[in-house]
Amino acid sequence: MSRKSSPDSSPTPRAQGFRWPAEWEVQRAVWLAWPHNAEDWPGKFPSIPWAYVEFVRLIAEGQTVGLVVKNQAMRDAASDMLERGGVDLERVQFLQAPTNRVWLRDSG
Repeated sequence: MSRKSSPDSSPTPRAQGFRWPAEWEVQRAVWLAWPHNAEDWPGKFPSIPWAYVEFVRLIAEGQTVGLVVKNQAMRDAASDMLERGGVDLERVQFLQAPTNRVWLRDSG
């Protein structure tokens, strides 16, 4: 079902020129959200941020990583962990925005 824009609604992302790229297309960055919802990993959360440090470190070896954090405190904590994990912070771009999960595909 497609959603068309009307005078009393916002234009759709497609009408604004956006589209969902295929996974094989060239990309400028890989975007991740810093983990913060412990309910996503019951009983395992303390190790999850360190797993993300490793994800970011490996991705950043080849391209830029965009990292969504909810506030400055989360950015500071993530930066500290990434630096301690050997991540080249020059390859990480932070974006401060609210999220409820790490699954950015489902974020608005």
